[in-house]
Amino acid sequence: MRIFSTVIIFIIVFQFCLFPYELSRFVLTRDIKDNEPADSDTVFFLVEDSIFCFTEFKNITNPFRITHKWFCNNRLVGRVELRLKPARRWRTWSRKRFKNCSGKWMVQVCNLQGKILAEKKFIVKKI
Repeated sequence: MRIFSTVIIFIIVFQFCLFPYELSRFVLTRDIKDNEPADSDTVFFLVEDSIFCFTEFKNITNPFRITHKWFCNNRLVGRVELRLKPARRWRTWSRKRFKNCSGKWMVQVCNLQGKILAEKKFIVKKI
């Protein structure tokens, strides 16, 4: 029984070393209200002016940073670095103005080493 307990503890510690966080939510939204996305969509319009990328992480064991990379028609148009602190739950977001760039958009959530943790594609229409 003691060996079994030791193995379980080792697995839990090993897991936190390899995966010090969990990306639990990734939402594109028109607005943030009370630290939560107001809606979720994949089609937006230039008249709306901007969009938010909301990310929520769980079980953060060490401070770290992520980057939201914004692309319009396959061209990098914005990069926002966000800091996260140890917590059971941490919510953060970035905002991107469209600046008359309609077409195919994408936002990536990356760690500082450049690894893509998640990405979402969306459309911005003129009208």
